[in-house]
Amino acid sequence: MRRLGTGLALCFYAVVGLAAAGVWDTKPLTEWTDKETQAVLTDSPWAGKGALTNARSGGGFSPVPDWKITVAWRTGLPIRQALVRQQIGPGGKIMAEQQAMLSAEDDAYVISVEGLPGMYAPMMQNLAAQTALERDGKPPLAPVKGVAQLFDKDGKPLDKLPTPPARSGGEPAAGRGGRGFAGAGAPSDGTTATLFFGFPKNDPITAADKDVEFSMTVGSYHLKHKFHLKDMMVKGAPAL
Repeated sequence: MRRLGTGLALCFYAVVGLAAAGVWDTKPLTEWTDKETQAVLTDSPWAGKGALTNARSGGGFSPVPDWKITVAWRTGLPIRQALVRQQIGPGGKIMAEQQAMLSAEDDAYVISVEGLPGMYAPMMQNLAAQTALERDGKPPLAPVKGVAQLFDKDGKPLDKLPTPPARSGGEPAAGRGGRGFAGAGAPSDGTTATLFFGFPKNDPITAADKDVEFSMTVGSYHLKHKFHLKDMMVKGAPAL
């Protein structure tokens, strides 16, 4: 019985080990399925749902909107692999352009925020001033660069960003409910924005930091997502 119990325990640990391994560890990107690729981009150690809460406490606030926001560590190798897999399709061939993307040495940690209403795209500068990567016991990292991409209601990239409506004095015009252009009452035309923030590497993030939390204030809301560095490993090293 003891030998049988030991054997079952070993099988259990083996199953757990296999479950913990991601597709980035088990097969080349050209063999990833569409489902696996999408999972890496939206539900993996490098990407997940952004948590949205009211920036202020107390009563009298509108419900938090149900925006489908994904926060992703875009410079992580598995994310880059998934983006290449999207480009080449199932069983596609990796060309020189994609190989350069996979092997690039980035000068910043790039975090993307996907799924915000399109009205936020032209407000990149203001949003960047209220964005940080936070680590326990260390000063937060502030972004040193950023760019916004606007998409129409069908997901097609748009070349031109809209200009926020303004009142006298250059302030954003108020939306319904008086919360301002960036508030819950601001109108939406079905467009969405993806924001990209570059964070400096002069104070490198290491495995000793354990967790890194992306934090951003978006109008009346806080947006956060926590990355667990112990899970963001490829070949024994953090893939950031």
